Amino acid sequence: MLEEKTPSEFKLVLDKLEDFNDIVRVFESMTDAQVYSYFTGLTDAAWKQTSPSEWRSYIDFLDSQGFKGILDYMSTDEILYVWQFFDERMTAKFIDGLSMADMYAFTPAEWHAAYMGMAPSAFKATFFDKMDTKGIWYVSEILGDMDDFLEGLTVEDWKNMTAAEWECFLAATEIEDLVEFIHEMAKVDLKIVYDMFKFMPLEMLSDFKEAPELSYEFSPLELETMGHAVDVNVYKTEEPLFEDAEEFERPHHKKDHRNRKNKRHHQGKRDERQGHGPEKPRNKKFGKHQ
Repeated sequence: MLEEKTPSEFKLVLDKLEDFNDIVRVFESMTDAQVYSYFTGLTDAAWKQTSPSEWRSYIDFLDSQGFKGILDYMSTDEILYVWQFFDERMTAKFIDGLSMADMYAFTPAEWHAAYMGMAPSAFKATFFDKMDTKGIWYVSEILGDMDDFLEGLTVEDWKNMTAAEWECFLAATEIEDLVEFIHEMAKVDLKIVYDMFKFMPLEMLSDFKEAPELSYEFSPLELETMGHAVDVNVYKTEEPLFEDAEEFERPHHKKDHRNRKNKRHHQGKRDERQGHGPEKPRNKKFGKHQ
């Protein structure tokens, strides 16, 4: 039948099938050449008339790379529209079949659709958890403002941050904001504070060392937790965090230290905030260059 019809004409036959499994069986009976001819030969008008059952058959029959090839030509709104037809199994099949190279080859529309369509925890686990700092920075540059993502991260998400995710969070956060973050996280789970200093790059630790008066900002328990974490810092430093703290008087005003150059200017500064309880600074981007 396919030889007698154009792909768009053949699609008119598929349009009549309400069960996507029936459409899948049709594709399974076709040769690879016929399948390729069908998907590459459909007109724009035919694509716009794709039924929910046909979309389900496409994601079910094609491998992830094949279905991504369709998404590559779609806008964010079009991808989100199509995705409403898929169940969890179909989504998992597509995501699980993607390689890191496939993810890095996402179009801006695909990244925005994934960001808008997935819960923050799922987005973190699916993408950021697997990426190095360069990858996270690259994606965040595409996504821009990620306040909703940051607000949606859970305590468990923060307790399971990767080294790359910590670096992207720390590199764009000003010292005074980190001080407040430490206070807030200490009330939630000290492991978050511990991990933050365990994975803090040395150049960021130096910011604290250059402002030992900050030690007066922290409780004994916070300082103890930070000290233990620095001892096992993955970038390892032999120096204590606040070696000369006793030489400084307690500041007369809480914000005295903020007049110092506490806004870091390392290359590739990043920021991120947690979602439950503590309030985060606004207008920040996770992994966003300053």
